[in-house]
Parts: sequence; C-alpha cells; structure tokens
Amino acid sequence: MVQVRGSLKGLSEENLRINMVSHSEELLDRSTHLPTADRVLLEQVLRYGFTAHEIGRLSGITSSSVLRRVRKLSGRLRDPMYRFVTEKEVLIPRDLKVTARLIFVEGRSMRVASEKQGVTMHHTRKRVQQLRMLKEAHEQMNGLGETLKRERTRGRSRKRS
Repeated sequence: MVQVRGSLKGLSEENLRINMVSHSEELLDRSTHLPTADRVLLEQVLRYGFTAHEIGRLSGITSSSVLRRVRKLSGRLRDPMYRFVTEKEVLIPRDLKVTARLIFVEGRSMRVASEKQGVTMHHTRKRVQQLRMLKEAHEQMNGLGETLKRERTRGRSRKRS
C-alpha cells in the first residue's frame, strides 16, 4: 500500500506518477555529490526499480536497513544545507569545506567528522554553526537582491505610465 502525503492527496494517478518521476529525477540529479555507495543505492531504487528486498538479498543486509538508508539519503538530498554545500561551495571558506562535506554531503556524525579532522567536538560544532550562519546570510542577501529587482521594475513601469 502506498502512503500519500498531504501535498499529493488531490492528484490523479497519472499526475501522481509524473510528480513521483520528476521527484526521483531531481533526487538523482542531486545525488552526483554523494559517495559512490550511496549514489549507487539510490540509482538501484529510483532509476532501476529494485525493491529493498532484492537489494538486501544482493548486498547481504536486511530490507529494513536498505529502506532506512534510502530514507536517510532522500532526507539528506532534500536538506537545504546539502544543497547549499554542493551548489555554493565556492562561498564556503577553505577551513570549513571539509567539515561541510563530511557532515552535510557524506552524512557523517559530528563525532566522526571531528575524529577525521583531528579536532574537538566543540570545534566541529562551531564550524557547523558558522556554515549555517553563512547559508542564512546568503539567503538574506539573495532575498534583498530579489526585493531590489522588484522595486526597480516597479519604478520603471511607473515612469512609463
């Protein structure tokens, strides 16, 4: 039985299928930055239609573990921080890039990220906080830019009238 979430309730079966396909393609496009094993798992499910049971049998893990991994990967790909880190990497200072990739792209815990970088948990938490602030500042600047564009176009149309 397929569970349908709130935003999809009013769609016909055909529109639902189209929506799910476009959603799958969007996730697959974003998955290019994932580690190979994670990307392959998503491709098996979303592109080739393997079931969790089939993947589990082939890889030697339970189907519930496969489903859990797919859910976590899908959530990570939808996370605004994942998108920020992968799409706006040039804005991230060099000292924060490794932390950003480990936590938001690879899905590592802060503890593992700290160990891999040889820094304390406190240091890693501070870096994550800086990354979140950087993303927020970027969003605010983009919002301000959009507001200014709207104001300019409104001003031009008033002058023409």
